[in-house]
Amino acid sequence: MYRVAIGDDDPGALEELSGIVSRCLETKGLQAGTDYAVDRYCSASPLLARLEAEGGCYQLILLDIEFGGDNGLQVAAALRESGARFSLIYVTNYRDYVFDSFDTRPLHYLLKPVDADKLSELIREDYRRRHQDARLYLKAGIRHLSLAYQDIYAVEQYIAFLKN
Repeated sequence: MYRVAIGDDDPGALEELSGIVSRCLETKGLQAGTDYAVDRYCSASPLLARLEAEGGCYQLILLDIEFGGDNGLQVAAALRESGARFSLIYVTNYRDYVFDSFDTRPLHYLLKPVDADKLSELIREDYRRRHQDARLYLKAGIRHLSLAYQDIYAVEQYIAFLKN
């Protein structure tokens, strides 16, 4: 499952970003709850706690610079230090922090109001690169199987010998 976290202290921004993410992924034929999930955070501590408990639970994080009483850059730095692997997109009103954000290795830095087309393009590319391409595709008879690498625990080789 492709999981997205949105961190913003503005409820309107959380709703808007969540809607953009959902519409973007649903146009790819994905279903909420089955193929993707979007979690919203209005403060940093629950997000940090979730990532501490489940390090790799998110593939993409959308984060505001002013995140409640916290600084989004410091939150992102703490997340990066935790070792969790995720793509990061800043979505903020503050243009002054763009160069400071480079230390946290963001995928992009978007200013509010968000250009929905640009954000959708970034999400589709991240989905393709981090999730869709991270799958093993198998053909078994007439069936085609798609397995996420993260869901594969063991592989056993099976060789069928055909008699002539």
